[in-house]
Amino acid sequence: MNEKYPLALPQGTVLAGQYIIEDVLGQGGFGITYRALDHKSGSRVALKEFFPDSLAARTSVTTVSAFSGPRGEDFAYGKQCFLQEAKTLAQFIGNDNIVRVHSYFEENGTAYFVMDYIEGISLAEYIRHYGGKITYEQSLNALLPVIDALGAVHNQGIIHRDVTPDNIFITTEGVIKLIDFGAARYSLGDKSQSLDIVLKHGYAPKEQYMRRGRQGPYTDIYSLGACFYFAVTGTLPPDSVDRLEDDKIVPMSEFGADLPDVAEQAIMKALSVRAEDRFRSMEEFKMALFGRSPAIVSEPPVKQTYFTAPGEDGKDKFKTVLMEDGAGMQSFNKRPNDHIRPKARAKKKDTGILGAPLILYIAIALMSLVFAIAIIVISVFLFKADPEDDVSEAVEAVSEEADADSSDTGDDEDTGNEDAGDDTSETSGGKGKAQIGFYGSTVTDDLAEYKDTPRGVMVSDVIEGTGAEEAGMLPGDIITNIRGRTITSMETLKEEISGCEVGESVVMSVQRPGENGYEEEILVVVLTAEEGV
Repeated sequence: MNEKYPLALPQGTVLAGQYIIEDVLGQGGFGITYRALDHKSGSRVALKEFFPDSLAARTSVTTVSAFSGPRGEDFAYGKQCFLQEAKTLAQFIGNDNIVRVHSYFEENGTAYFVMDYIEGISLAEYIRHYGGKITYEQSLNALLPVIDALGAVHNQGIIHRDVTPDNIFITTEGVIKLIDFGAARYSLGDKSQSLDIVLKHGYAPKEQYMRRGRQGPYTDIYSLGACFYFAVTGTLPPDSVDRLEDDKIVPMSEFGADLPDVAEQAIMKALSVRAEDRFRSMEEFKMALFGRSPAIVSEPPVKQTYFTAPGEDGKDKFKTVLMEDGAGMQSFNKRPNDHIRPKARAKKKDTGILGAPLILYIAIALMSLVFAIAIIVISVFLFKADPEDDVSEAVEAVSEEADADSSDTGDDEDTGNEDAGDDTSETSGGKGKAQIGFYGSTVTDDLAEYKDTPRGVMVSDVIEGTGAEEAGMLPGDIITNIRGRTITSMETLKEEISGCEVGESVVMSVQRPGENGYEEEILVVVLTAEEGV
């Protein structure tokens, strides 16, 4: 018998004919977690047993028997939720920030599921390693992956309900893992049953203190706010129920925490006592940390974040970890917070959004430029009017004045325009194709997200001699609207121009970069059909 965990399965117990119990990792209100050996694969796994000791008892060495009456009904319902939890978590295989489920099964009168066995330390241990608190940047590095992971979990109807530094793990490879979904329950609307009270003081919102308290994503948002609060101040927020009548929570900055005002406001909003005063989704919370409004879209895919944990000798491990982003792979061979130095905080221009190095964004911009040039080159060959004649049609935008001038001169000769890399469309009457004269490419989602660039088609260069310059178009303009239609990509621009006729005047909205950010300009453009060699 295990003296520390007398209700646990003994060492050497075999489950599902495959998993051999080696040790007990921990016990909570809903079950016991073991380290086990998968003798088929030879790998170690973590194995969770559904065993709420308030609803059932161990009646033999291995068998679990539910109590009679209502508690037996609660046990049956809990086991159903436990298995559903395993099935749902299995959907997240491939999400590196959520512990991976290998299998689940029923045996010994209860249920089990098998997960990755993770080696490393918890965020709580990491905080202790740094003397009881860490910088805001360090906490952001650790908790942003958790925000994304919880957003994905919430989309499947699961509430974690036990988000604490103890359940956020930093592996020896430096990857953040959200673990221990043992307190998870499902949002079933009006069919929700009474939820057992599972909470950790300081991290639990008031609804977790009530047996029939309505819970949702806002429940985990409160707990995550408490994780931020504890990480940067070294102090837990007061219990939520103690704040109901007299809220004496102290702002983090009063503890000397150094963090942006918008971030502190977001965290304090996440810690609101009333659920309706908190954010409604993890995406909303995440955007608020950077002072931005969330896009009206579903939760984004979780992006892998790497984080270096301290080694067993008490020192940080110096590993080379590859972090993947839209621009390629970048190698880091330093501590998780080495790139953030105290003096560097005042130099905002030296770092990009989210604290990333400026060189990262330069790399992204260069890659985007290379991609745009490649699109232009491909388009030159794809959209020639007659491949045999080596004649390319210029995609032109000219103002009404420029169009009138060309009509007065009676100049019917070719203008010598170059291919703009944009699609064109045939028009009636044999007049040719309606065209807009510029080189351009779609603003990528990454560029829009990290540089606050409006979505649309960015003009990289105006074709000389096509009239586009006379129309007022400039390199750097982003076309966002034509004839009332929102332009989100090169494809939508092509579709809209294909519906125009040669000589037609169109109203075009562009966003133009200036000293105070992007400003809207309205251009009236006359479409032409001139061709050039």
